[in-house]
Amino acid sequence: MGLISRHEFLVNVAAFLASNVVAGPGGIIPSAGVLLKNYGYELKLPELEKILTFFGKSGEKVPDLCMINSKNGILLVFECKSGITDTKDNTDTNNKLRFIEQIKFFKSEQFQIICKKIYNAQKIEIVVMTYNESLNDISQIIEKDIVDTTSIIVWTIPQRIYKESTLRREYGKHEDRYLDEGLQHGIIFEPPVNDMLIDPTIPDNILLCRILSRLLSWYSKSMLIREDTEQIITVDKFKKTHEDWIRSDERLKDLLRYLSILVPELGTYDRNRNEYIIKLRPRIGAILKKQKDIQQMSDRQFKEELRRRAPKQRLRGRPLTGRIKLKSKDKGALEPFLRK
Repeated sequence: MGLISRHEFLVNVAAFLASNVVAGPGGIIPSAGVLLKNYGYELKLPELEKILTFFGKSGEKVPDLCMINSKNGILLVFECKSGITDTKDNTDTNNKLRFIEQIKFFKSEQFQIICKKIYNAQKIEIVVMTYNESLNDISQIIEKDIVDTTSIIVWTIPQRIYKESTLRREYGKHEDRYLDEGLQHGIIFEPPVNDMLIDPTIPDNILLCRILSRLLSWYSKSMLIREDTEQIITVDKFKKTHEDWIRSDERLKDLLRYLSILVPELGTYDRNRNEYIIKLRPRIGAILKKQKDIQQMSDRQFKEELRRRAPKQRLRGRPLTGRIKLKSKDKGALEPFLRK
């Protein structure tokens, strides 16, 4: 996995536990997470997209993800919390208040009615997923500052995960007895194998790097099967291949445009056709260096770099078609993507 925050890792772990596909740089690979395979809880991306779109547009708080057991009608709404001090620019008090307001909103009648309708659920349970070392802080806040603690459950995972690890229920109790007993004893799971795009809190610079990796893999595989046509990526084609993209089409268009501005070595974006065109001979070494630089930018630096570069950026026409011929140094740089 690439550069990933503590919060995003929690979201990725939760998503893989309930996924029926692994959506990564190479596309879709059939796979079943342990919560889906053994307990029937599924991460349904179209429904999650509706939730994020509805509450995002209305300016309300949004859950990190949701998973539903369609047989018993129980919907799990997730708030992943890496800790009370999990950001550099917020105080403990601000983070605590934000967490309390988030949980209260998830328990509100407005939120529950809409979620039940979208997922066809009969009951909603709120799952706070955190690391072992943050359990006491999280559970104390729930006990002291939230009046109605029913249907609030806390899951924990270790801070460091290697080949396998254990997921546990440490606070509250699930109505689903089978799931609750499994979590009480500990459910063994494998860590996620790649970076998903579903976390609604991912900053634009990291999200852009995720998309860049997907496009590099796209190019790598076209090279392996010796495609002689230009690589044109439309919004619909990207979404069909990478089902974990659940944000708006407009945001994807913006990110593809940002990519053409900041990393012109990879390709260009045609705003009239809403198409991203990967070059026949992208400069792989330069692309990977820029990807590393973009990952390390702050949000302010990322916006400043876009403003600085955008006026000078001109979108060129489509590249000429022809057989792809890589230099030896580019073959080496692409090796990690060819293995996926």
